[in-house]
Amino acid sequence: MNGVWKNVCPSLVNDLKGFDHESVDEAKRNCVKLGNYLNLQDINESDINELLDSHDQELNSEDLMEPGKQMEIYKNDEVCLRQFTLKNMASAFEALEKIMVMFEEQDSNAERFAKVHRAMEDAVGLRDLLQTNL
Repeated sequence: MNGVWKNVCPSLVNDLKGFDHESVDEAKRNCVKLGNYLNLQDINESDINELLDSHDQELNSEDLMEPGKQMEIYKNDEVCLRQFTLKNMASAFEALEKIMVMFEEQDSNAERFAKVHRAMEDAVGLRDLLQTNL
């Protein structure tokens, strides 16, 4: 089939003969370096060889069912969502107010403190938004 396409449209013909041994070894070394850089368990070249060799093997029905099993396990995992509570928000805003009192006690410039306080109140204006969305 490649013979026909070679005459009709040579740019679409797959004439790849393979990779030279040196470039394959370099790619394996790079994979090992990258795995170790990312602190993935101790990866060595034999792990890469094992992975590459596994692609030559045919999949059996158990291998084909594995992704489905993993999805079921993933679906059954309870996802713990963090949520705001009024009690925790009240505690946090109370702590912010205490911090503002500390700033006021330390700042001798009332005008500067007033600017800081207004800016903080504007930033904490999210309080109303968060409380309405609870």
